Amino acid sequence: MDSRGGFVPLPTILNSKTVDPQLDTSTPVFQLETAMGAAIECFQAAGAVCVPRSRFAPVKKCSDLLLLRSDAYLVDESSVLVLNPKCNGVAPIVALDDKKFKMVQHLEAATLNGYPSLVRCRKLTVSGEVWLSQRNVFVGDVTVLNSSSEPKLLPPGVYENTTVDLSEAPGLGPLRPSTLPTTPYNDQKPAAAMGYDLSFSFTVEQPASNSDWSRYFTGAWDNTSGAIPTDQHR
Repeated sequence: MDSRGGFVPLPTILNSKTVDPQLDTSTPVFQLETAMGAAIECFQAAGAVCVPRSRFAPVKKCSDLLLLRSDAYLVDESSVLVLNPKCNGVAPIVALDDKKFKMVQHLEAATLNGYPSLVRCRKLTVSGEVWLSQRNVFVGDVTVLNSSSEPKLLPPGVYENTTVDLSEAPGLGPLRPSTLPTTPYNDQKPAAAMGYDLSFSFTVEQPASNSDWSRYFTGAWDNTSGAIPTDQHR
């Protein structure tokens, strides 16, 4: 460090991104990053401290966030987020579809009806866009698939060491979310005139009995000119 004037020569990392992280079709760019952990190579006789998973719960993806929001973690008497003792010291593995659960808002939309139980789950894998609820209980190794082009709701129930394919399950039909291009007004706010699209999101809830289905509007449009309250039902 002295020879470099106090500068730590961290290696540069090229991270592929898009200008709009929500759109894979957006202009591709490289984000230049450095990792502070790499600085250990700059110090002679440096050592490392092994931190147990009970004290380390990183959130880098929506998979990590879903795990922390489930019953696999709880807040103890010291207001510290800790692994649920019922997990026997081993945190469940959650692998959500990276494209369908890329942003936090994607996870929020998929868990409007609460978070599933993961305390007895060993590994949960979700491929495709699947909506979960607090009435989903996962035990052991569970895989949920949806190869269709629209979101599918996982019915309430206990899923133990199984694979569930929702690809052919009934979808939203005419209530399927759609995106419509819009043309901004002359006096529209600049942020709203940058090409945002008008879109809606929906929640489909299945009541305790299978007698009927209820469909609700829950979303808001993306344009900054206004929004539909999330508690407004039609």
